Amino acid sequence: MKKVFILSLLAYILSISSAFLVGVEFQFFVAGFSYFLASKTSIIISNLKKIHVLVILASPFLLSYGLYAVIIQEYNSYPTLVAVIICILLGLNVGSNEKKRTYYLSTITIGVLLFIGSIVFMPNYLSYVDSENRFRNEKVMSLKLINFSDSSKIDISHLNGKVLILSFWTTRCGACFEEFSALNTFYKKIRKDQRVILFAVNLPILGDSASRRNEIINKYIKNKNYKFPIAISLQNYDEISNKIGFTGVPTVIVIDKQGVLRYSGLFYTKKIIIYNIDRIIHKLLKD
Repeated sequence: MKKVFILSLLAYILSISSAFLVGVEFQFFVAGFSYFLASKTSIIISNLKKIHVLVILASPFLLSYGLYAVIIQEYNSYPTLVAVIICILLGLNVGSNEKKRTYYLSTITIGVLLFIGSIVFMPNYLSYVDSENRFRNEKVMSLKLINFSDSSKIDISHLNGKVLILSFWTTRCGACFEEFSALNTFYKKIRKDQRVILFAVNLPILGDSASRRNEIINKYIKNKNYKFPIAISLQNYDEISNKIGFTGVPTVIVIDKQGVLRYSGLFYTKKIIIYNIDRIIHKLLKD
């Protein structure tokens, strides 16, 4: 029984830490596969009944991570909870099977399916569950922006008739810097379309300075030869986030040809089938 408890602890640590190390998408794979291996191995090395192994393995994860996710309604975690339960049950059955071929084939199959789930199912699931407050239908209040390239003022009220994409970022947002590559790829695709305008908008935060902002722009945008236009907000992060209604960056908003805010959320591209930015822009251009 001691060895089963050790396996349970290892699976638990791997499952919880993976959310921080590789993200929620790949936590689905790590947690599911860890508990599958722990379950399968527990049956082989112990004389415990399946129900006892199930309780020892599942209880710590479900009573801590699972209960927490349910209480705060962390829908992003639900697929991982389901995957862990299913993988434990599968591991119990595989571990009790004496055929080596079935043993190895099932392990490879489960691993492949979980990996595919992490790179295909999870990003689309996260896009779907996060969509509740993304789609909007409200006039955008005035945004005070300056074009970084020539210091000219940008009056979005003069851009009616065009679809406007604003990607908000701050100087202390590592995820924003990582998103610049995808943003640049998207910009190169739409830059010749006169109906669409895009800006990566820097939002000032406490402690910011013009020199730090310029240093970040040179390091993460100019030095990498990214071509998307940059704008500087004259309103700080708190003012803009409260006005538009978002809680973190990177955040992308899409304003339609009538000046109405239609989308506020993450910058999902073609690897996402549900609610990707390409589909949203295409729909607004047709309206």
